[in-house]
This record gives sequence, structure tokens and C-alpha cells, in this order.
Amino acid sequence: FFTQKPAYEIGVRLVGSEMCIRDRFKVWAGVGGHRPFGMPGSPNADYSHERLLTEHAREMVAQYNHVDNPELDCRTGMPSPMFDPVPMQIIDDGDRILIRVEEYDVELVVHMDTDGIEAPESIAASPLGFSVGHWEGDSLVVSTTHVDWPLFNNGTGTPQSDQVIYGESFEVIEGDVLRYTFSATDPLMFIEPVVVEMLRGWTPGVAIEPFDCVADW
Repeated sequence: FFTQKPAYEIGVRLVGSEMCIRDRFKVWAGVGGHRPFGMPGSPNADYSHERLLTEHAREMVAQYNHVDNPELDCRTGMPSPMFDPVPMQIIDDGDRILIRVEEYDVELVVHMDTDGIEAPESIAASPLGFSVGHWEGDSLVVSTTHVDWPLFNNGTGTPQSDQVIYGESFEVIEGDVLRYTFSATDPLMFIEPVVVEMLRGWTPGVAIEPFDCVADW
């Protein structure tokens, strides 16, 4: 299942190994119906990232009340949407790449052409942040800053600050498996970068459906 520019439009700029790039523009979900690696129940899970928290962050987690989870009000922010095994679609939109996550109808915009982008100090912060990307061989590499969202993990209350920076890469392996590597650097909340690796499988015939969240608790 593809959502991308017609082949004649993208073929002129995809040559050699870059032809593999088009393999990313599909719908992906948790491999075999299981949660991606790095999440609860997976081989390298550390869902709370407790061992990486600064003392300040530990104090904030201890004060967190789970009824304050913003997802109960149908709200979310980065990076939580990337960690669930719900369908995720990567779309070629010319000088942008769109990453749509079914949960909470999230749409991330990755700016691939940085010419003319505003100076960093003039970019408004938002719950999803501001992302720029580039190709490194066959991998899509993304850097995200300007995140205005207080929680690194909505469920556990793991906090993050406005200094957080995300690094992400998307690499297709074995044709129908997407390896997603995520890192977060936040000097106020983590003593070292948080690194998570997840695998998603191509899901032919699956489309992103409206989430239709209802805050009724």
C-alpha cells in the first residue's frame, strides 16, 4: 500500500541505491502484531527509563498523578505517538515528508529542503516540535527541536524539558521491515541519551483510519 508521488515524478531523483527510498512510503505497524522493540514486553524494554533520569526528573515522576495523563483528554505530543504499534504511514510530499500515526490523528512534518527556513529563534515551539530531515544512503534521518510538551512518556509521567532534542532514523530492512531508531537528549531530565530501537512490519491493504478519540472518562 503506497501513498506517494507518481513514479514518473519521483523516479527522476531516485537513482542507484536511492531507489530503495521509495520502500518507506507505506503503512507500517508492530511486527507480527507485537509491540515494537523498546516497549513493554519487548526484549530491550525500559519503559520508564528510570535508570537514566536526573534527580529532578525522578522527583517529577514521583509527583505524577496518572489521572493527569493528557491522553485521557485526547491530547498527545512527541515522542509518545512514535512508540505504539498502531499503523504509521510515511508519505512523500515533495520537499516534505509526512509521518502519519493513526493514534490521535498525529501528522508529523519533516522538512527536507531547509533553504528558506526561518532562523531557529523565530520557530514557534509546539507539541510535535519542528523536524528537518535528510537521506543518509537509504536511511531517512530526522532531527527534531522546539518541542513544547512536558512528558516524554504520557503513561509513566517521565518528563522532558524544552531543551530536548530527538534524533530518528527510518531504515527498511529485509524489504518489509522498517527499523526505527530513536534517541533523545535532554540535559535537564536524562543523565545520558535515551535510545530506543523498534521494528515495524509492512501492512499491505491497511489504511490510516480516523482515530475519533472521545474524552469520556
